Amino acid sequence: MELAALITGIASAVALTGTLLLVARQARSLASQTELANKLAALSANDIAIRELHVIVLVFVDHPRLRRYFYENVELPDEESELHDDVRGRVFTIAESLIDTLERALQSIGSVGVPARDRRAWEDAIDFYLANSPPMRTTITAHPSWWPSLDERLLRLTAAAHSDTADLAARGVLA
Repeated sequence: MELAALITGIASAVALTGTLLLVARQARSLASQTELANKLAALSANDIAIRELHVIVLVFVDHPRLRRYFYENVELPDEESELHDDVRGRVFTIAESLIDTLERALQSIGSVGVPARDRRAWEDAIDFYLANSPPMRTTITAHPSWWPSLDERLLRLTAAAHSDTADLAARGVLA
């Protein structure tokens, strides 16, 4: 009787050890699959954002004169200009599309674990657009709740620019 109990105990211990080893192997496999799925999601989010941005930027191929409102910090023409309504409508339509794309890019790169290098590249590009596009700044400022991530970045950039200007003025660099 004691021998049978001993054999049963040993068999149970071996079975339990085997089961635990199998569970550990499955857990490692699941972790590896989860890591791969996260990397694919990050690549996909980055790829989608780049494609959406390219679609908008290609508008400048057909309308090269509009590019300056997004890359050269050029203000829109005044209201007396003959081209004002046409240019203004196109520029603000492009601005809204670009803002939507950049807001979505910020949200997706922040939520799926895009590598830091790619995240910095997006943040630098977004900061460039915000610094160099008066129509984008106007649009975001008019509706900050529509694009909360970009509004927050714009507020930080504006505060930093004012701080830099004040520092330079205090040091006598600006006359």
